[in-house]
Amino acid sequence: MEDLYDSLFSSSQFFIEQLARLILPEVPEDGPWLVLVGPERKIWTDDRTRFQRHFPDPQTLLCYCEHIEDGQDPVLGSMEGGCLIGSELYTERFPVGYLFVILPGYTRATAQANLALMELFFSQMRLLCNLLDKNNQLHQLHLNHLSRTSKVLSGRPD
Repeated sequence: MEDLYDSLFSSSQFFIEQLARLILPEVPEDGPWLVLVGPERKIWTDDRTRFQRHFPDPQTLLCYCEHIEDGQDPVLGSMEGGCLIGSELYTERFPVGYLFVILPGYTRATAQANLALMELFFSQMRLLCNLLDKNNQLHQLHLNHLSRTSKVLSGRPD
């Protein structure tokens, strides 16, 4: 049972899904919006319609992940009607994926002027990732303990 918990709680896929469920509902409808990209290049966004309108070919956005992997972190890019800024997300234990902030109406110059603020935002998101990971580790330890001590979970007869 402990191996099952370990594989679940150390999965980047599981983690980024948790993160998406945690932060994406909090994004306001107007203004900047967020896109999360998992390590396997699966995409989550708070506004699928806007995403499909601005990125009819998701590969356009995924190319920025490669720029981040090549050392451009954060990455700043232009798109029709605005800019995007992206950065890698990670915990102390594993890479989580990438976070992009889409800034409608921004030029590269206005995005560049706000880059320090965006870097602070990305730092806060990495802090959130570390806290979520610590919470998951605590749950995993608790479940491991229960699997050793519970008659039901350990499979031991009475």
